[in-house]
Amino acid sequence: MIRSTLSDQMTLGDFYHAYVLPIHRRARQADPKTIALDEVALKHWERLTRNPPLAEITEYDMADFVMAAMELDGRHGEKISPNTVIKNCIHLQFVLDRAGPRSRTLRNAANLISQPPGFEKPKARRRATPMLLSLEDIGKWLAACNTADDSEWWRSLIIFLYNTGLRIDCTMKLEWSMVGDDGWLTIPATIYKGHEHGGAFFANRFAVQALAGMKRFGSGRLFPWAGWPESASWLQEQRRRIWREAGIDQPGNGFHGLRRALLTWLSGRNDLVARLVAGHAAGGDMLRGHYVDIKKVIPELLEQVPQPIV
Repeated sequence: MIRSTLSDQMTLGDFYHAYVLPIHRRARQADPKTIALDEVALKHWERLTRNPPLAEITEYDMADFVMAAMELDGRHGEKISPNTVIKNCIHLQFVLDRAGPRSRTLRNAANLISQPPGFEKPKARRRATPMLLSLEDIGKWLAACNTADDSEWWRSLIIFLYNTGLRIDCTMKLEWSMVGDDGWLTIPATIYKGHEHGGAFFANRFAVQALAGMKRFGSGRLFPWAGWPESASWLQEQRRRIWREAGIDQPGNGFHGLRRALLTWLSGRNDLVARLVAGHAAGGDMLRGHYVDIKKVIPELLEQVPQPIV
């Protein structure tokens, strides 16, 4: 690893690329999305503040950033959500804190400034719960796949996501070597959310059938998509185009709506199975790893999942 000469005269962005990125992100194999969010926050900082060197950053600069960021336009024409501003502040604070002194809770810090200032963040806005993606909506989505360049690829992806409850990021990284003959997927922690938890996940007969035609692509991945993950925005744009064709209007939903639909159905019948399928580390991971034989409790209910009609 190349050692950079650090100085309190570096800007926040320069310090990030010289120290935080290699030491705190790459060494920990941080999710590429986390690094991308770092970069977005730093670009906002550079544009919305005087971008002072580390030694000159004060609480006034932090306040200036928050007030200027709150005036930015959001994605749909309205003002930016305070939740987005808070997210930017969290990423910037992560960087700035690592320019400060070392401590028992922060062993790797650069000791360039004595006491990093903090953000006074705006109040968070409680998000409305998205409308549930219904079986009828999923059926319309599947039918509208006829307008896509490869309709079979899209239909297979949708059915697989709905029946397994896996997130799109993880699914797009799945490889055939992870698929067992018994319908179980062995997912390594390196491709699962947070990179800390993985394990066995069940693919019911509908999900397995959805995979049947995918081997024709001759790829190591189940759902090959050129340029993934950098091309994730293009995948989402194509998904939105298909939704327009289908007449689906579900703000707050997307591929994640398929996971939400499955887990809602499961939780209404067996909350334990829903948590195990969700794979949430807070409770499901402990049960999954130490107490419950998941191969006895999960398949029976997942095989009963109602399917959309096209």
